[in-house]
Amino acid sequence: VYPAGTYLVVYNIEQKSQRFVPISDGDGITCISLNHNCGYAAVAVKGDRPAVIVCDMHALKKRKIFQAPEGIQAKEFINVAFSNDGKYVFAQSNGPDWSIYYWSWDKAKLVGSFKSTNNVNSEIHQMSLDPYDSAPHLCVTGSSVFRLFRYVEGGIKLIAHQKSDRNLLTHSWVSDMRVVVGTEDAKLLIFEGGDLVAEVTYTMAYNPNVVPALRSVVAYSGGLIVGTSVGTCVLFERVDEVSAGAGTGTGLYKAHKEFLLEDSIEVSAIALSPSEDSAVCTLVNSQIYVIPLDADASRGEEIKCERLCQPFHTGSIVGLDTCARKPLIATCGTDRTVRIWNYVENAIEVVKYFDDEPQSIAIHPSGLYVLVGFKEALKLMNVLIDDIRPFWTSNIRGCRECRFSNGGQYFASVYGSTVGIHSTWSFDTICNLKGHSGKVRSICWSQDDSHLITCGLDGCIYEWNVRTTRKESEVVSRNPGAPSTAGPAPGAILYTSASYSPDPKIIYAVSSDCMLREISDSHILREIPTKVQYTHLVQSRSGKMFAATSRGAVRALKYPIPAEPQTSDYVEHVCHSTAITRMRLSFDEQYLFTVADDGCVWIYRVQEKEVRGTKREKDWSYSDEILVTKSDLKDNVRLMNELRQRVEDLRSDNETQLRLKDLNYTEKLRELTEKYVTEIEALKQTTLSLKHEREKNQTTHQKELSKTKTQNHIEIKELEQNFSAKMEAEAEKYSELQKRTSVLQSQWESQMELMEIEHRDRVGQMTAYFQEKLQEKQNQITDVN
Repeated sequence: VYPAGTYLVVYNIEQKSQRFVPISDGDGITCISLNHNCGYAAVAVKGDRPAVIVCDMHALKKRKIFQAPEGIQAKEFINVAFSNDGKYVFAQSNGPDWSIYYWSWDKAKLVGSFKSTNNVNSEIHQMSLDPYDSAPHLCVTGSSVFRLFRYVEGGIKLIAHQKSDRNLLTHSWVSDMRVVVGTEDAKLLIFEGGDLVAEVTYTMAYNPNVVPALRSVVAYSGGLIVGTSVGTCVLFERVDEVSAGAGTGTGLYKAHKEFLLEDSIEVSAIALSPSEDSAVCTLVNSQIYVIPLDADASRGEEIKCERLCQPFHTGSIVGLDTCARKPLIATCGTDRTVRIWNYVENAIEVVKYFDDEPQSIAIHPSGLYVLVGFKEALKLMNVLIDDIRPFWTSNIRGCRECRFSNGGQYFASVYGSTVGIHSTWSFDTICNLKGHSGKVRSICWSQDDSHLITCGLDGCIYEWNVRTTRKESEVVSRNPGAPSTAGPAPGAILYTSASYSPDPKIIYAVSSDCMLREISDSHILREIPTKVQYTHLVQSRSGKMFAATSRGAVRALKYPIPAEPQTSDYVEHVCHSTAITRMRLSFDEQYLFTVADDGCVWIYRVQEKEVRGTKREKDWSYSDEILVTKSDLKDNVRLMNELRQRVEDLRSDNETQLRLKDLNYTEKLRELTEKYVTEIEALKQTTLSLKHEREKNQTTHQKELSKTKTQNHIEIKELEQNFSAKMEAEAEKYSELQKRTSVLQSQWESQMELMEIEHRDRVGQMTAYFQEKLQEKQNQITDVN
């Protein structure tokens, strides 16, 4: 999303398409901020009473407008942001106020304001909100200013303030209460809770002697993206806090990659994609680049970045024209470039840079030539496929208006108050039309190229007959209080544009007094008030009428113009933020083009309910011819011949190499074939001998097997007989042992019985003996007592 004129452009990177959100309030867009949670964009516009406009990015419509309070001295907001909970919108004003205003989203009213700095000599560069905390924390950085604020119920409270002698240009939140600040002397200052904890010094890899200012800082998961004042973007990777020595003056980030966008052109803003695989950077010269964050810089080379869509103009666009045979428009501007655009493909065809600033431009109806007026010369150039080359130069100086005739055989050039008519093919000057006493602002050819209208700052409109070089009609509206040679006087009528109507007898002209005049035969038939100054007027062959205003708007006027025009008689589109300088209509009347001092080229699709006038033929198509110079053609032919000869030489060398390889491979194949045939024959003989030996071995094996079986059978029988005999002997032994065991068992039982009887007898004897002894002892004890 980026601003262009009074619109927000929503550009689809994949489809290369644009959608638009109208922002017609104010005098121009100063900054934007997106709230991804709710899909809203806050757009700050400047003016006597600056405002913040909130737009719905899905519906592409404005939702709310937050006006600054009355009596504010600031004319614009330099930063705008949403709170994380979506309840408030904050905006930072410029000087001399340097105040922050915040509005309630629900109540749509101003809640309060507070000063960003109390030092009137300080300058605030950036204000942002902490994206990691639900309660709004604000960080403000500027010239010797670093402040942290916190929103509490009832107001904003200052929680941290650091005095610094550095110019703090930009900052970014990397975590809750941690902010990284970029300075003018190539330093990254890391603040934690408002205290400076680390400092990183950036040194350019390819030019260490240059100390760039760090203009933009954006944090992402891998570190930081920093934009510099010398046209480079630098990726800083996060390093270990312990090894970095947090708080010891070393740092927490290390420069990892450098991306060169444009040399010595300041980076103004950086936006990170949600996937963090790329970033989009804008420069102060209105160019937009895409940075591939996953690019490999291991080789040490500078990584080139591509433009987002096409290169844009830088500064004012002073010239515009279109052709009939091709879908092309030509523009020139104060950036010293001439650009050829394709309005069907929405792409730029050619960009040409010059040493001198072009002041006017016209493109031939064929689309093959452009006429460009410079301060020192008027040049006719060929439009080639990738270049614009002059082939005729005139000494006409300061040509600020030039036009090809509709047929392309003539071109008119304006130098001062004189209009020159020249032949396109012979370059001869057919005539010089002199009559104006002031600078000529506009020229318009009739449909048959027989007449020409000129109007200028002297308040005169002349219609010239090109063949007779005489005036056929004139309208003089000079200020009677001042002579014509004295230049425009206050209140004088200054004509800025004039155009033929479908009826060649009627001319329409617009002037500085906010009037649209209808002129016929040197008489003003009607004067129609427009309430706003028209700067340019275009009318088609079928009667479509368009007017450009000093406020950057385009009006599609109703034609024929009613006797009493009403507001409903025109449709207005405000696209430019400044006055429109040029306006053209395509040959098929399907497109309208405007340019202005804001550097924007706007293309409008012309549609109407009732189709009238000429229609495009079904089989009609734009031409695709291109110009090629003879030298380029010779160079291309020479290059083609060289390449063709090189191809022939390569083909001959390849054929020779192939033949040599074929011969070599054929010889190798023959040798291998003979070798393998010999080996196959040997293998066949070996196989036959092995087969015979196998059969012989099988016969021998059968005999030995039969013999072995017989012997085994005899041995088995003998073993069986021996085993039977042994079993019988063992059985007899077992019987004998059983008998002996029975005898021994009987004897043992008899012995046990005898021993038991003997044991009982001895126990009885001993018991009787000891009882007698015991009785004797008891008797002795009794006697003693």
